Amino acid sequence: MRRFALTVLALLSLAPFALAQKNGDNLPKPNLNGKWTIHWFVDGKEAGTRNTINLTETNGTFSGSFLADSGESCPVTGTLDNAKAVLQVSCAKFAISLDGLLKGNEIDGDYTAYGNSHGSFRMEKLTCWLPEGCGGA
Repeated sequence: MRRFALTVLALLSLAPFALAQKNGDNLPKPNLNGKWTIHWFVDGKEAGTRNTINLTETNGTFSGSFLADSGESCPVTGTLDNAKAVLQVSCAKFAISLDGLLKGNEIDGDYTAYGNSHGSFRMEKLTCWLPEGCGGA
């Protein structure tokens, strides 16, 4: 009888966690804040220079900066709806539209640049493990 009571007590203590998992109420929300590296692909092969994007997100909308190959810091705007990320980069001589899916610390999707150049991209969030920080990473 005692074993039965302990089993029931253990199951009841886990019930709130099971309900939270089912409802998603206590699951962490995606966090785009931080520094990202973006890889460009054309026909499945990496192409061009990897670039850096710094993002700040608030309630599903974000802003930030994109470091172009020329050194220009271009404004970035976008939205995050569930796992769908849509970004717009606006540089002086070109623009890039990105449409991707967030999976953990990566965003994979498709881009259009210069109005007619198409391909795929992968953004990877950079993580700093140093206690003193990584210079804005």
